[in-house]
Amino acid sequence: MPSRRHPIHVPYLVDRLRTVPPKDLADAADADSLNQSFNSIMSELHRYLRYLQDADDAGLPAGAFTGTPTDLVVGALAILGDPELGWIGGGHTHGVPSGSPALLGAILADGVGLAFSRNDHVHKRDLLFRLNDSDVAVRGASNFLDSVGVTFSVVDDPGNDEVEISVALAPGALPQMTRVELDFGTPAVVEKVFTVVDAAITPASRIIMTHSGAAATGKQADEAEFDAIDCRCEPGTGDFKVYATSLLGHVLGPFQFDYVAQ
Repeated sequence: MPSRRHPIHVPYLVDRLRTVPPKDLADAADADSLNQSFNSIMSELHRYLRYLQDADDAGLPAGAFTGTPTDLVVGALAILGDPELGWIGGGHTHGVPSGSPALLGAILADGVGLAFSRNDHVHKRDLLFRLNDSDVAVRGASNFLDSVGVTFSVVDDPGNDEVEISVALAPGALPQMTRVELDFGTPAVVEKVFTVVDAAITPASRIIMTHSGAAATGKQADEAEFDAIDCRCEPGTGDFKVYATSLLGHVLGPFQFDYVAQ
C-alpha cells in the first residue's frame, strides 16, 4: 500500500481548532451556542479529513468506489444511484448476462428472463404433430416415407411460406370394386349359390358383395327397385362362392352385383 507523501495528524489539528477561545461574545449563552456549532463543524471536518486520509492510504483519489459494477438487466429502468457510494473509474465495465434462446412457441410472448441472447443465437426448430386433434409429439423435422402403392410429393413453396404435400396411390393400392352379373335362371327361386372366378382371391381374402341397381342383361334399370338380394361370400383359391338370398320373394334371370376383395 503506498504511503502518504504529506502525513496529516488529524486529531491534533482538530484539538487545536477546538481550543481557540471565543471572542466578542455577549454572554455565556452565546458562547455556549457558538461552542456547540464549532464542535459540530469540527466533527464534520474530522470525518472529512479522515476520509481523505483513508483514500490516500489506498492510493486512490477521494470518493473512489472499489466494488464490482452491477450487471446489466434486460428491461430494467435506469437508476441514478447513490452519490454517497462514491464514483467509479472510467475504464470500468458492466457484466452482461447471456443465456440460451427459448424454443419456438405457438404464440408471441415477451418472456420474463433477465439475460440477453447473443447475436448469433439459434432457435431450435420445433414442429407439433397432431392426429385427429390429439398431440402426438414435438420434433425438429418430419420425414414422409413412401410405401407399397403410396408415394408422397413434398414441395417447398417459399412464396406462400408453406410446404405442399400430396399423396399418390398406385393402381391397385386400394381395393377395387368389381362388377359381375349372376343369373338366377328359371324357374324363379328364393336363393342360389354361385361361383365367381377371380385370380386374386385367396382363402384369407375378405369379400364384400352388394346387389347393384344397374340394369342386368335384358332388363330395365328400374326393375332392380322391386328386388333386394343379400349376399354372403366364401373365399377360395382363385375364386369364391356367393350365397345369394332374395329378401322379397322369388327372383329369376340375371342381376348385377358389385364386390370388393382385400
